[in-house]
Amino acid sequence: MIFNTLAKLVIELKLDGSRVFNMDETAFQKQLKSKKVVAVKGSSNVWSTEPTANFHLAIVASGSAAGFSVPLAFILPGKTVSSRLLENREAPGAAVSTSPSGCMNTELFEV
Repeated sequence: MIFNTLAKLVIELKLDGSRVFNMDETAFQKQLKSKKVVAVKGSSNVWSTEPTANFHLAIVASGSAAGFSVPLAFILPGKTVSSRLLENREAPGAAVSTSPSGCMNTELFEV
């Protein structure tokens, strides 16, 4: 049904592949595997620490049917992003933004 509606609009509006985009969001959570054990040698009082992930990262990618790709968008949870994070982006033109959950939402989609 969605495909038929899209096909009808493409024909009616005489759209080409440069106006049809596909977007997808993939989420990552940092998984730390290292485990530290702290104890005095010979002691039976042993403590272990296991670090936990403290953030969620979503990456949004989008491309047109004509082969044009939009720069990546990285979405972090919260309200602000450290300017230091913006300095070391490896993806040219990538955007960094925030949302309360760290996932795509209507507000970010409409920007």
